[in-house]
Amino acid sequence: MPGNRTWGKKLVADHMTRSPATIRPEASLREAAALLRDRRIRHLPVLSGGKLCGIVSDRDVKGAVPVPIGDALSSDLSQAYDRPVFEVMTTDVITVGPGDSIMDAARLMRRHKISGLPVVYDDRLVGILTETDLLDAFISIDDES
Repeated sequence: MPGNRTWGKKLVADHMTRSPATIRPEASLREAAALLRDRRIRHLPVLSGGKLCGIVSDRDVKGAVPVPIGDALSSDLSQAYDRPVFEVMTTDVITVGPGDSIMDAARLMRRHKISGLPVVYDDRLVGILTETDLLDAFISIDDES
């Protein structure tokens, strides 16, 4: 398959989302839910002192709170959204570097059944690579043919 050689040469840096939205571990799940909703994203890297310490997804938030945020605001369950992000975030974060290949990143995502990878360089978050970014990379290969 000729496209496979091209796919293997694509770098994470060329397809990642730069400067992604982030959140602090002390922030509330309410803040996380609002950021996820308003930015129309599914992953929030969690930074402490400028360094990646976790990641929280829309599924993490939904799983931690018994009702949707719209319903919670008008009920006694709204305090569930006051919990801090660090209580539900994933701390064993799988990351990639900007110089890694898209193919390796896709394999990591498939192997670990995750849909987003923080991109870290020199201990600093420089981007995030999501399933959508991978699909865009795949489409760009077809456009090059």
